Amino acid sequence: MIGSLTALIIIALIVFFGLRLLKSIIIFKLLFKVISLVFIVLIVIMLGTAYYIIKDAKDFSKNFSVSQNLYVLSANNTVLSAFELSNKTYNEVDDLTYVSDSFKKYDFTNINDDYYKIVLIKTDTLDYINNVDLKKVLESKTPKEELLKIDDTIDAKDLKISDDEFRNYLFSYVITEVYNPKNINILLSNIKSGNIVMYEDTALFKSIKYVPNLFIKDITKSGNQTIFS
Repeated sequence: MIGSLTALIIIALIVFFGLRLLKSIIIFKLLFKVISLVFIVLIVIMLGTAYYIIKDAKDFSKNFSVSQNLYVLSANNTVLSAFELSNKTYNEVDDLTYVSDSFKKYDFTNINDDYYKIVLIKTDTLDYINNVDLKKVLESKTPKEELLKIDDTIDAKDLKISDDEFRNYLFSYVITEVYNPKNINILLSNIKSGNIVMYEDTALFKSIKYVPNLFIKDITKSGNQTIFS
């Protein structure tokens, strides 16, 4: 009697734990299927994202330097200067008020189609070049006077151009420095921080904002060339 009872208890325990184990296996299989499905979806999303980034990078590399682009200098949401740049030829924008209104009212959406890219460069970009004096000069309403305060070795007679022309000249220098291939890390760091904004903000530039600073120097390099050169 005791032996039969013991046998029944053992059988019951085996069945109980067997069912628990079977249930765990079923749950594990379902969980595994869910995890696998999520993993596959993530892989597809990553591959799709990578495809659009690479496609955008190739398009940018091919067209940026040979297309007409608009460069806009701003400080505290105020437009200070603007250039049209095509094939390394600078053309000053005659109607700066129009560009300023486009920026403030429409975020450039009303003139986007006129250019391959509109590049907004904030004066904070100069913080990365450690050129505080140039930043002060560019932001001043009287840049020539500001420069003379900073550097008393300059003769005011040598500055025979207007304040606007002088600011435009300095802005062209900033563009040249920022887009110099040797300063690619400065360009990317400023895009990442929002000091340089590309319109339209396509896949390539969106992705730069998520790249760790550790890898920022190598993101666009291919041998000795970069997509910005």
